[in-house]
Amino acid sequence: MTSKASHGVIRCHDRVTQAALVLGAMTAVFSPLFAIAMFRSPRLSRRHLLATAPGALALGLSACGGGSDSAGKAQIRVLNLSSDVASLDIDLDAATWVTGATTAQLTDYKEVDPDSYDFSLRRSGSTIALASGERTLTKDAHYTLVVWGRETALTFVTLTEDEDPDDVDSGKARIRVYNASADSGALDLYLTSTAVDLQDTTAAQSAVASGLLSGYRDMSAGSYRLRVTGYGDASDLRLDVGTIALTAKTFTTLILTGTSSGVLVNGYALTQQGNVTPMATGKSRVRVVASADGRGAVGVTWAGQPLAAALSSPTVGPYSSVDAGTQTMNVLVNGQVVSSAQRTLAVGVDYTLMVWGSGAVSLIADDNRLPTNSARVKLRLIHGSAGTEPLTMAVDYSVTASGVVQGAASAFSTLNASSSVRLDVSTSADQVYTDDDVTLTAQGVYTAFVLGGRSTPTGLLRKDR
Repeated sequence: MTSKASHGVIRCHDRVTQAALVLGAMTAVFSPLFAIAMFRSPRLSRRHLLATAPGALALGLSACGGGSDSAGKAQIRVLNLSSDVASLDIDLDAATWVTGATTAQLTDYKEVDPDSYDFSLRRSGSTIALASGERTLTKDAHYTLVVWGRETALTFVTLTEDEDPDDVDSGKARIRVYNASADSGALDLYLTSTAVDLQDTTAAQSAVASGLLSGYRDMSAGSYRLRVTGYGDASDLRLDVGTIALTAKTFTTLILTGTSSGVLVNGYALTQQGNVTPMATGKSRVRVVASADGRGAVGVTWAGQPLAAALSSPTVGPYSSVDAGTQTMNVLVNGQVVSSAQRTLAVGVDYTLMVWGSGAVSLIADDNRLPTNSARVKLRLIHGSAGTEPLTMAVDYSVTASGVVQGAASAFSTLNASSSVRLDVSTSADQVYTDDDVTLTAQGVYTAFVLGGRSTPTGLLRKDR
């Protein structure tokens, strides 16, 4: 009596024998056609050929129990760090591959054949591609596909994750930096003990430009205070994290992403073939604009931290970094408290705090991210002149903002950069501010202010980035 297993082996053997006979005949017919197809489509890959007649034998064999392990495959996972696409679907060669990749959450690894693939990224549920491109994946390799940027300028990179721990000295760990911020400029990374003054030390990684990946740096295993600054300026603090732990013989990629500030950054510590640890900034930036009547002197504190002391009107002060959250903000004009209230500053956001008129206070969120087009600029208008009608702004006689009331800001307009434009701000009846020779530098972010404090409104143009 023959067992079921024996019957299975015999049937499998028969199928393979029959397939081999058929394929032998088909190969003689189709081999010239395969050659023509390869000539006409050089990108035709072996995974495409696998579906053709000569590939059918291999499929027949795998159906008999072979090809079930992952040897020779590429392993890839996704980390969505987009600033405004909360969930992504990703296609591979026009076929849905990943659905619902949510912000700051690593997907599981997926196996794919080693080859070149066309990736296409979509907002979940949408059919519109936000970014696309070809990437080559090699056998037995691990990758994390990191998606970053804004929806209007989404991009992605495949980070390799196959460094050998045996290459690292005992008691050492390795760390590298990927700058996934289009707005922050080049960045420096410092890893120090808690109390070290950055002016007294050197960066662990330096001048990491947007979209670039640094090499690995060996560090002694242990815990560090992590700080990120603008390139070459240790006082220009962008991120400050109390503790990052580097484990011996591990590899960490610190991914830095932008915020709506355009200056502050968030961090994500990605362990090779391991987890990701978010490291949010925890900071906001605030500048004080003094626009009080009678050249009033403006003072401001946030949770006891001075932001301005006797700032004479009209003046636009510099940005200061503060702890985000809900705290008491005290506002004084000529030494007298005109406002003491709980206010909320969101993490990673820039603000203009304008004190105008007899003591009115406006807290305005600033989007200081750079234009996505490298030949463009951003420009808006802020109205801080008490007793002045709503304002209209025009650039080279073309209106860019209108109906801007006291204490408010217009939306940003995106304009072509220029070495000489005319800027006009007016009410319905009067010209308030004119400059007929303004330079708007590409990738700049500008605010035109109309402020009080004098007998007539004062116009000021400031380059915020």
